[in-house]
Amino acid sequence: AWYLRREGYRFIVLDRRGDIGGMWAEMRFPGLRTDTAAPLYGYSFHPCPQSKRLMPTRAELLSYFSEVVDTYDLRKYMVF
Repeated sequence: AWYLRREGYRFIVLDRRGDIGGMWAEMRFPGLRTDTAAPLYGYSFHPCPQSKRLMPTRAELLSYFSEVVDTYDLRKYMVF
């Protein structure tokens, strides 16, 4: 969405879930985390902050996604 907006495209992001996060919001089992280090997991235009652990947890990722959406005012392009 950030790239599309930057390039001047009109668009919407559709998601059947009630909020951002995709499958990370859907999955809820204990200990869920990435299999990729935090610095490599983020977007190039908004790097993922250093996690307390090498591999970010589900909660850390959801917080990061919210931060990106709010920082770049992308929620107005999303329909849930």
